[in-house]
Amino acid sequence: MPFAFLPAFDPQKLLPPPGTNALANSAFATYVLSLFGYLVYLLHGLLPPHVLHSLHITYYPSQTWSLILPAWLTVTVWHIYLAYAARNLMVTPPLHGTDGLQAITDDYALILPATSRSSPHSRLGTDLKNDEDPPVPILRDLPCQVVNEFYFG
Repeated sequence: MPFAFLPAFDPQKLLPPPGTNALANSAFATYVLSLFGYLVYLLHGLLPPHVLHSLHITYYPSQTWSLILPAWLTVTVWHIYLAYAARNLMVTPPLHGTDGLQAITDDYALILPATSRSSPHSRLGTDLKNDEDPPVPILRDLPCQVVNEFYFG
Protein backbone atom coordinates (compact mmCIF):
# COMPACT_ATOMS: atom_id res chain seq x y z
CA MET A 1 0.00 0.00 0.00
CA PRO A 2 1.81 3.10 -1.19
CA PHE A 3 -0.39 5.53 0.74
CA ALA A 4 -0.47 3.68 4.07
CA PHE A 5 1.00 6.71 5.84
CA LEU A 6 -2.08 8.84 5.00
CA PRO A 7 -4.96 8.88 7.48
CA ALA A 8 -8.23 7.32 6.38
CA PHE A 9 -10.50 9.76 4.55
CA ASP A 10 -13.89 10.18 6.16
CA PRO A 11 -16.29 12.26 4.02
CA GLN A 12 -18.73 12.60 6.93
CA LYS A 13 -16.25 14.86 8.74
CA LEU A 14 -16.49 17.41 5.90
CA LEU A 15 -20.27 17.68 6.03
CA PRO A 16 -22.19 19.70 8.62
CA PRO A 17 -24.12 17.69 11.20
CA PRO A 18 -27.59 16.53 10.12
CA GLY A 19 -30.46 18.85 10.93
CA THR A 20 -28.47 22.07 10.45
CA ASN A 21 -28.84 24.44 7.56
CA ALA A 22 -25.14 25.32 7.39
CA LEU A 23 -24.78 24.09 3.82
CA ALA A 24 -27.88 25.97 2.65
CA ASN A 25 -26.76 29.11 4.49
CA SER A 26 -23.30 29.09 2.94
CA ALA A 27 -24.79 28.42 -0.52
CA PHE A 28 -27.15 31.37 -0.10
CA ALA A 29 -24.34 33.63 1.12
CA THR A 30 -22.20 32.63 -1.86
CA TYR A 31 -25.08 33.37 -4.22
CA VAL A 32 -25.73 36.79 -2.69
CA LEU A 33 -22.03 37.74 -2.70
CA SER A 34 -21.56 36.66 -6.31
CA LEU A 35 -24.68 38.59 -7.32
CA PHE A 36 -23.36 41.67 -5.49
CA GLY A 37 -19.95 41.32 -7.17
CA TYR A 38 -21.58 41.05 -10.60
CA LEU A 39 -23.68 44.14 -9.87
CA VAL A 40 -20.56 46.11 -8.84
CA TYR A 41 -18.81 44.91 -12.02
CA LEU A 42 -21.72 46.06 -14.20
CA LEU A 43 -21.97 49.44 -12.45
CA HIS A 44 -18.22 49.99 -12.76
CA GLY A 45 -18.32 49.20 -16.46
CA LEU A 46 -21.50 51.05 -17.41
CA LEU A 47 -21.66 54.18 -15.26
CA PRO A 48 -19.80 57.26 -16.50
CA PRO A 49 -16.96 58.53 -14.30
CA HIS A 50 -18.83 61.67 -13.11
CA VAL A 51 -21.58 59.48 -11.60
CA LEU A 52 -18.97 57.41 -9.75
CA HIS A 53 -17.34 60.63 -8.48
CA SER A 54 -20.71 61.94 -7.28
CA LEU A 55 -21.04 58.70 -5.26
CA HIS A 56 -17.59 59.50 -3.74
CA ILE A 57 -15.99 56.54 -5.53
CA THR A 58 -12.73 57.94 -6.79
CA TYR A 59 -10.30 55.05 -6.58
CA TYR A 60 -11.15 52.35 -9.09
CA PRO A 61 -9.42 50.69 -12.03
CA SER A 62 -9.87 51.99 -15.55
CA GLN A 63 -13.21 51.13 -17.08
CA THR A 64 -11.50 49.55 -20.07
CA TRP A 65 -10.54 46.66 -17.79
CA SER A 66 -14.22 45.72 -17.56
CA LEU A 67 -13.98 44.80 -21.25
CA ILE A 68 -10.35 43.73 -21.49
CA LEU A 69 -10.46 41.10 -18.74
CA PRO A 70 -13.49 39.10 -20.03
CA ALA A 71 -12.17 39.32 -23.61
CA TRP A 72 -8.74 38.11 -22.50
CA LEU A 73 -10.28 35.24 -20.53
CA THR A 74 -12.45 34.24 -23.50
CA VAL A 75 -9.47 34.21 -25.86
CA THR A 76 -7.46 32.22 -23.33
CA VAL A 77 -10.16 29.57 -22.96
CA TRP A 78 -10.48 29.24 -26.75
CA HIS A 79 -6.71 28.98 -27.04
CA ILE A 80 -6.67 26.17 -24.46
CA TYR A 81 -9.42 24.27 -26.33
CA LEU A 82 -7.68 24.62 -29.69
CA ALA A 83 -4.23 23.81 -28.28
CA TYR A 84 -5.62 20.67 -26.61
CA ALA A 85 -7.24 19.53 -29.86
CA ALA A 86 -4.06 20.28 -31.83
CA ARG A 87 -1.92 18.39 -29.33
CA ASN A 88 -4.20 15.37 -29.58
CA LEU A 89 -3.92 15.47 -33.37
CA MET A 90 -0.12 15.70 -33.13
CA VAL A 91 0.31 12.68 -30.86
CA THR A 92 -2.19 10.44 -32.67
CA PRO A 93 -0.35 7.93 -34.86
CA PRO A 94 -1.25 7.95 -38.56
CA LEU A 95 -3.83 5.49 -39.84
CA HIS A 96 -1.61 4.41 -42.75
CA GLY A 97 1.77 2.69 -42.73
CA THR A 98 3.19 -0.04 -40.51
CA ASP A 99 2.00 1.49 -37.24
CA GLY A 100 -1.42 2.43 -38.56
CA LEU A 101 -3.46 0.22 -36.26
CA GLN A 102 -1.89 1.67 -33.13
CA ALA A 103 -4.41 4.49 -33.37
CA ILE A 104 -7.21 1.93 -33.13
CA THR A 105 -5.87 -0.93 -31.00
CA ASP A 106 -2.92 -1.94 -28.82
CA ASP A 107 -0.79 -4.99 -28.02
CA TYR A 108 -3.27 -6.37 -25.50
CA ALA A 109 -6.28 -6.51 -27.82
CA LEU A 110 -7.91 -9.82 -28.74
CA ILE A 111 -8.15 -9.50 -32.52
CA LEU A 112 -10.31 -11.90 -34.48
CA PRO A 113 -8.28 -13.52 -37.29
CA ALA A 114 -9.31 -12.29 -40.73
CA THR A 115 -7.60 -15.07 -42.72
CA SER A 116 -10.29 -17.76 -42.82
CA ARG A 117 -12.57 -17.77 -45.88
CA SER A 118 -15.61 -19.15 -44.06
CA SER A 119 -18.69 -17.09 -43.38
CA PRO A 120 -18.40 -14.11 -41.06
CA HIS A 121 -20.90 -15.77 -38.71
CA SER A 122 -18.64 -18.79 -38.21
CA ARG A 123 -15.61 -16.59 -37.53
CA LEU A 124 -17.58 -14.76 -34.89
CA GLY A 125 -18.33 -18.09 -33.25
CA THR A 126 -22.00 -17.96 -34.16
CA ASP A 127 -22.61 -20.98 -36.44
CA LEU A 128 -26.37 -21.13 -36.23
CA LYS A 129 -28.40 -24.31 -36.52
CA ASN A 130 -32.01 -23.94 -37.66
CA ASP A 131 -33.74 -21.70 -35.09
CA GLU A 132 -31.00 -21.36 -32.44
CA ASP A 133 -30.31 -18.07 -30.78
CA PRO A 134 -26.71 -16.99 -31.32
CA PRO A 135 -24.47 -17.27 -28.24
CA VAL A 136 -22.65 -14.23 -26.94
CA PRO A 137 -19.12 -14.43 -28.41
CA ILE A 138 -15.93 -13.46 -26.60
CA LEU A 139 -15.37 -9.72 -26.73
CA ARG A 140 -12.79 -9.06 -29.46
CA ASP A 141 -11.62 -6.32 -31.78
CA LEU A 142 -12.86 -6.84 -35.32
CA PRO A 143 -10.52 -6.09 -38.23
CA CYS A 144 -11.93 -3.93 -41.00
CA GLN A 145 -11.84 -6.88 -43.42
CA VAL A 146 -14.23 -8.91 -41.25
CA VAL A 147 -16.62 -5.98 -40.80
CA ASN A 148 -16.60 -5.20 -44.53
CA GLU A 149 -17.17 -8.85 -45.44
CA PHE A 150 -20.03 -9.07 -42.96
CA TYR A 151 -21.80 -5.95 -44.21
CA PHE A 152 -20.91 -5.95 -47.90
CA GLY A 153 -20.49 -9.70 -48.53
